[in-house]
Amino acid sequence: MGDDLVDQHIESIKEIKLLDSEIELCNQIRKLLIEKSERHLVSKQEYTEYEVLKIALNRLMNELTFRY
Repeated sequence: MGDDLVDQHIESIKEIKLLDSEIELCNQIRKLLIEKSERHLVSKQEYTEYEVLKIALNRLMNELTFRY
């Protein structure tokens, strides 16, 4: 019974680490999109916060689908 709790704890830690890396990926994507938007002011194409998050989430889901 104690081993089950240890196993569950280990799995929870793995899931948290994976989630942390996914959040970091979203933050990196968001940062890159904002930088791209700043560099292309001439084209006047700017992303709203919602659009940035939507793009980041789509890319994250594609990455997760590709991995698993």
